[in-house]
Amino acid sequence: MKDDYLWDGTGPPDPEIERLEATLGGLAARPAPLDLPDRAAQAARIAKPRADDALVGDALVGGALVGGALGGDAFVGDAFVGDAPEIGLRASEPAPRSPGDQEPDPTPVGVAGQDPALGAPVLHLRAARKLASTPWLWALAAALALALAGWVIAALWPPADPDLPVAQAPDPDAATPDPRPPRAAEGWEIARTAGAPTVGGAALGDLGRLGVGQWLETDQGSRAKVQIAQIGTLDVEGDTRLRLKATDDREHRLELAQGTIHARVLAPPRLFFVETPGATAVDLGCAYTLQVRPDGAGVLSVDSGYVALEGPDRVALVPAGASCRTRPLTGPGVPWFRDASPELISALDGVGLSWGDLDLDTILAESRPRDTLSLWHLLPDLPPAQRGLVFDRMVALAPEAHPPDLTREAVMRLDKAAVERWQEALVDLW
Repeated sequence: MKDDYLWDGTGPPDPEIERLEATLGGLAARPAPLDLPDRAAQAARIAKPRADDALVGDALVGGALVGGALGGDAFVGDAFVGDAPEIGLRASEPAPRSPGDQEPDPTPVGVAGQDPALGAPVLHLRAARKLASTPWLWALAAALALALAGWVIAALWPPADPDLPVAQAPDPDAATPDPRPPRAAEGWEIARTAGAPTVGGAALGDLGRLGVGQWLETDQGSRAKVQIAQIGTLDVEGDTRLRLKATDDREHRLELAQGTIHARVLAPPRLFFVETPGATAVDLGCAYTLQVRPDGAGVLSVDSGYVALEGPDRVALVPAGASCRTRPLTGPGVPWFRDASPELISALDGVGLSWGDLDLDTILAESRPRDTLSLWHLLPDLPPAQRGLVFDRMVALAPEAHPPDLTREAVMRLDKAAVERWQEALVDLW
């Protein structure tokens, strides 16, 4: 028998083959044109779900939200089911029936039906359940999750360094660390630069330490350099006597009883202090020289930045290029710029000793716009009549630094806010 009939349908048919064809013909594939959904109708449905839509588990049955995802690919249960706007579960569909029911489900399990509202395929609930319960999908999801977790850990967690010590559990019997700042035994580093300075009454070698409470003393031929913690240096001239009073995170404080020091500090304001018999020099980030005579009188000269000289009753702000005297009983005087005229410096030199002998005419006549520094410091100590003269002269020297709302009356009564606002405007000239 020729088998052409099996390959191309030619030749004589075989009765057995014909019988099989008749039996299995109902299961043959029937090609059909691809039925694409109407996207506009789908978008309208997503925006306004139908009244017969319902929630099943975490999915919007009949809508675009399937397995908690809106639009795009989605999951039914834990199974990936494709493009979410084209796949849904209609709540109005009849429940799956068992084989013994009188009206069997006309659509086989796992086959998509047709949504009459959209013309789009609808996945039946039994198909969704079958997909969700497929074991290989669970295994694949678990494997992917483990692989991703391993990659993240490898990327973010650095490998252990074998040279690093292994952390140990705290010893409950170990001593508790002292939370207080460094004490006197630590102090500041000090180096001898000339002669034979003494620290705490003992001769200083080439290097040593100045502890809290200890005095550093130099004679006429001795010099030393001190490291001010980690914020600067201090050069100590001859015939000087100073003491370290405190050093911690809050402040570093010296007492200069006599002599000359040159400080260079790079630190936040109000961290380094030097006490003298007449005032305390408060560093505002600067370099300066401070001298104190044996009688307690002193003079501060600032090279860069600002220093505040604080006394019991007054404060003097001394900028770079300016100097200011201090006296034990009266505190800081009036600062002046070192390039001012000798007549002005001489007239300001006696301020604070005898106000009755103040040569205000010379001070006003010799002042330049920059010398408003001195005039501003004079204001609080003058009687009202002289205060008015100083106000008028300052306005004439620096009209651009006069705030529009600053009145003569406010300055006459020494209104604190008005005077401070004027100072802020004048600082650019100083």
